[in-house]
Amino acid sequence: MAPVGQVHIGDDGRGDFPPHPFCDALAAMLHAQLGLGESVSSLPEMAYYHRYIHGTVTIAAVLLSMLSFESASIVLLGTCYALLACLIIATGFRFRSKLQSEQRRAAAFLFLGLSLSLFYAIPLFGRSLSFAPIDIVVIGFVLFGLFQPLARVSETKLVLSSASFGTAIAIFDHLAGGIPISLVTLIVLVTVGESQDRRSLIRRLALALAAFLAAIVTCLACKQLLVFAIWGLDPVTDFANRLAKRTGGGVAEELSDSVKHRLKEVGLSLQWLDSNFGSRIIFAGIMVIYSAFVLGWGSHVLGAVIVILPVPLLLLLTYFATRGRSFQNWPLELLVMIGAAMIPFAWYLVFLNHTILHSSFMVRPLALSAGLVAVVWIYSSARGAGAWIAR
Repeated sequence: MAPVGQVHIGDDGRGDFPPHPFCDALAAMLHAQLGLGESVSSLPEMAYYHRYIHGTVTIAAVLLSMLSFESASIVLLGTCYALLACLIIATGFRFRSKLQSEQRRAAAFLFLGLSLSLFYAIPLFGRSLSFAPIDIVVIGFVLFGLFQPLARVSETKLVLSSASFGTAIAIFDHLAGGIPISLVTLIVLVTVGESQDRRSLIRRLALALAAFLAAIVTCLACKQLLVFAIWGLDPVTDFANRLAKRTGGGVAEELSDSVKHRLKEVGLSLQWLDSNFGSRIIFAGIMVIYSAFVLGWGSHVLGAVIVILPVPLLLLLTYFATRGRSFQNWPLELLVMIGAAMIPFAWYLVFLNHTILHSSFMVRPLALSAGLVAVVWIYSSARGAGAWIAR
């Protein structure tokens, strides 16, 4: 349930909440329920934002039935960091192996863990009931991939684990960036699993992606079928219309007042923004780069570096690893890594309007890019390149 239209309250009703429409609505609901605030006498008019089955709502209901909101946030944040700590500590033990292949895997997982720890904005989103469940699933699957190399386990276990991963993401994700970062994670984990040869790698990537995507589609379809069975066709149609608005069409009217004011300051009109697909791509890129400060610990410069530099660096490493060799001798794992790094950008193009409106959290799938640069460098260095080139 969400308040309908704009909610206007006085300073006594707002209290310590920031002067923002969403905050006004929250303040109005809380103060009305508590009977506080002279300017708020009753709840705002409420309506369903949309009828859809959110797994995060179930998690919130379970946690808040036992804990305060603050305690529930601490539990979620603590779980994220506990999993990351287990991942980093486990990689440290694996460095003791005498096998170079195992040392490479340990180094790769160490950098993946560090990129998630440092650049995934865990301190901000890891305490959120909406985002933390997705983060816990992603980090937990990376830890699973360390102990169960996806290129060595049986194909049955590979399919079941990939499908379980996809199901968990579909349960909790609500266009919060869970699907693109999960795709990147799955591809990387299969690639660094030390497959026996090129054919084996291709087969396992195909199996893992097919299982993951089939699980995603099946789970989302089951959600919609259940909604249809309970409420009929209208909520499903509403869901489809809302999803369509996140992929294309005009977006200017949905921008916040602060963004509109900023556009006016720099001389960009709302008509330009909605004039064509290309202008929205440019603006989406601007919004993602601007919002990258959440990855850079508040620094716009560091955030921009995290977002902009990894892909050129990956392409540069690819050039040095492939120059002078025929296409048949190119290291397949490196090419797969490059493809994985491009997945968030492909997602941005498909859900262009959504990226513009919610760049503050849609920038997060790019957090793994810095780790991918380190992983590719490790595997294409003098010590690891031989294993790839020999294939």
